[in-house]
Parts: sequence; C-alpha cells; structure tokens
Amino acid sequence: MSMLPSSPTLSGGAPSMRTSWSPLRMVKSRKAKKGKRLDKDNEGKDVIVEEPVKVAATGPSISPPESPSSSLSIDSNSTSISSFSPMPVGILTSNLPAPSMPPLLPSNLPPLPNCPMDPDGEMTGFVEITIPAIAGGPTISPASMRMIGNTKIFEVDASVGCFVFQALTPDECDALIRIAEDHAQKAEQADKPMAIKGWRKLYTYTSMDLPVQDIRSSMCNGPDLKSWLMEKICKVAGAYYGCHPNVLKPRTWKEPHFLKYTTDCETPHCGVEMHYDGCNLSYSVMLSRISEYTGGGTYIRCLKKTIKLSQGQVLIHPGELFHKGVDITDGTRYLVVCFVDGFDPGIPDPSSAKGAHDAFEGNTVRYFD
Repeated sequence: MSMLPSSPTLSGGAPSMRTSWSPLRMVKSRKAKKGKRLDKDNEGKDVIVEEPVKVAATGPSISPPESPSSSLSIDSNSTSISSFSPMPVGILTSNLPAPSMPPLLPSNLPPLPNCPMDPDGEMTGFVEITIPAIAGGPTISPASMRMIGNTKIFEVDASVGCFVFQALTPDECDALIRIAEDHAQKAEQADKPMAIKGWRKLYTYTSMDLPVQDIRSSMCNGPDLKSWLMEKICKVAGAYYGCHPNVLKPRTWKEPHFLKYTTDCETPHCGVEMHYDGCNLSYSVMLSRISEYTGGGTYIRCLKKTIKLSQGQVLIHPGELFHKGVDITDGTRYLVVCFVDGFDPGIPDPSSAKGAHDAFEGNTVRYFD
C-alpha cells in the first residue's frame, strides 16, 4: 500500500481529509460520506468525523454543497479527464495563504466641497491624476492648470514662461476669419490696388499676412479691432508675467496681424521655418477649427514638442524662444499673431540648434478644458 503525503491543514488548525496529489487536481483517496472525513482515534483506528470543510488561510468556513458528490476518473497515461463534475470554489484546501486584494480607493475620502458638479457635497472626493503627453499625439498635455481671475491657464512650461488659455469664443473666431477674407476679397476687386491691400508679405518668413489695423469692424462693440484684441490678451499676459497690462504694446504698426497658411492656392504657404521673434513676448491665437486642416502646430525647440491649439486658444511665450510653424498638408489654417514689447521676462532660449529636431515635431500635445 502506497504512503500518502502529509495532510495539509485547515484554517482552524485541524488536519484535513487525506488526499493523493495529481498533476491535474487533488482527489480523494479513500471514501467518506458527504460532510464527513476520515481520521484516526487515540488507538490508531479509522474513524469518521462529522465536520464542515473549511477554506484555507483567511477564508471563511463553509459547509459542503447539498449536491451529489463529484466523480473524477483520470487516465494515468494521459492528461485527459473522462468524467468530471466541477467542485464548488473553496472546497479544496491547502496551507498556502489566500491572496488579498487591496481597496481600489481609500475608504476615508473626504467630501468634495464647492464642486460645480456636486453643489450639495454628496459625492466623495477624487484623486487628481496627470496624463502624460505621448509622442505622435495629439493627447492631453501634463501641463499644470491654475486660475488667473476667471481664466484657466494651461502652463506648458513655467521655466520658459510658456502658457495657453482660451481667449476667444468659436463665434468670435469665425467672425474674424470672415472679415479678414472679406477685406482681402475687396482688395482684389478694388480699382486702385494701393488703396486697399489684402494678403501680402510683411515679414521675412511669412508671405500671407494682413494687419488687423487695416480692417474696420463693428464686432468689437466700441474700440477698434486692434485694441479689442490687445485688451483680451494682455490682461491675462500681464497678470501671468507680473506686469501691468497697459505696458504691453504692439512692436510695430503691423501688429497684431492675421496669418494664413493654406495649400489651396497656386503658391502654397504651408508653414514657417525655425526662427525667433526678437520681441519681448509673442502670442498666437488659433482662429480655425482643428478639423479644417491637417498637420500644423507650433513646434518649440527647447520643449521638443508641437503645440496644437483648439479654436480660440492663444499660445504666449517669450520672443527669444526658437520655434517654427509646422507645415500643414491639407486645408487652411488662420491665426492672429502679435509681437509685443514693454516688458522683458528675461527668459533666454536654453536649447541648441544641434540635434535632429525634426524627429520631435510629431510629439504633439493639445490642451482641453
């Protein structure tokens, strides 16, 4: 008669049913009625003990199910099972510790006060998480967010004074595109071409520019369009950089200006090569919907990332930072750009021209409310 291995113990410390070990599962080696087990008395004789079966380690005690006994027949020359009725979970026991599952969230989270999504404070608190930017995006950026007045600021990188915020509404952006194109169309139809000028080359690196001051519009409800735009942008920019907004002025009469990138013309104007602006601050307001063009974005060399703005968002950065307008491959992209002087943030560009910067242009990030 073969010797049996020592019996595993139950959570209560009593010896369990004698078993034989198989590569497939543990099976009974001697018969006992349901709800009973074989044991030895003080004289070494077999006795049947009525005792409920317990789950090993820290599990609760359970009684055997009120169902017919499972039958199992194993061919020792193969791994097939000829007859099988599954045993309920928790019946087999061993001396291995049961795995424990940690709670998904702490049980003592405080209520979230003054939350606009939960004015009564009945919801539990939440844990703020950061979603990293992934190359090939666009994705949500890991930028920190803070408030300046009622304006939410996405801080792209505080060390170089670069940030994004929502400056204009979609309706305002659509209106600006419309009045710019209407003005350019009138310029083409004018009898005296010098009287009204449309899209033209104003700077070294761009060829489709249009000064805002050339346009007269009623959309700003009082001040001229140029002053209306400057007030919207500089109020937040001044608070961010720690200067009075009134000291921030356009560098020249050409500022701010509309900038148009398009593939839909005889001589496409798709992007701008790497450069720096040389002013104190620069801002770019996105007027187009992101679905209206393919490609594009502002690549900032020291950050090794391309920032794609949503309609109405503005990107502000020191004028010394090297950047480029990534080429669009389809559609039309409109912006309002301004070179601003009056306050020097004193932030030089920390990057070098060395390196394969084209490889990082695909590291595209976007910022969402």
